[in-house]
Amino acid sequence: MGLVATSAGGWLSDRWGRTAVILTMLTISGLCSFTFGWVVAAPLLILLLVGIIYAFSAIGDSPVFSTGFGVMSPASRPGPRGTLLMMATLCCALSGQPHGERRGGSQP
Repeated sequence: MGLVATSAGGWLSDRWGRTAVILTMLTISGLCSFTFGWVVAAPLLILLLVGIIYAFSAIGDSPVFSTGFGVMSPASRPGPRGTLLMMATLCCALSGQPHGERRGGSQP
């Protein structure tokens, strides 16, 4: 799913532009997120279809954002911004959690 979604996101970005793809993917992802709780009671096929669309739209904008960050980085100092983006992505991937969340659910 990830390979197909990221490839399609990059391809669509080349055709439609980064802004259009980001807005489309975020809108689809947001609508799926909003409706997913009600879809749980629906037949399994509908649940799987919404889940696949949700996963595709959530993953598909990732290469568009990465390219956008790279383009926005100043040519004179590309290192710090790229390093920060890479470290944040790596930490989230290794922990399996979005930024800012902690295990255990308790507040400090």
